[in-house]
Amino acid sequence: RRLDYPVSPSRSPGNLESKGRQRKVPTSPCRILDAPGLVDDFYLDLLDFGSNNHLLVALMDRVYLWNPDNEVTLLTTLQDSYVASVRWLDSNEVAVGTA
Repeated sequence: RRLDYPVSPSRSPGNLESKGRQRKVPTSPCRILDAPGLVDDFYLDLLDFGSNNHLLVALMDRVYLWNPDNEVTLLTTLQDSYVASVRWLDSNEVAVGTA
């Protein structure tokens, strides 16, 4: 089944201002997140990037906070369950879903 979406004139390929310029794509990562214990399950939400430039990471039964200065803080450890989702509610509140 084919779906056709309208393209606005300002965004059509012939009207781009950067026509002819090549975008430089880095060939090596600028940072690597080493996350052993990250559960491989499509339905879990184990990472969340907040507006405060901090990253929540759920690894099995623990939730970690990573900040841009490469500092990692353990926020919580669960008893008898594992983390199914993490989400920033605002810049200083976190929601943790369990399973």
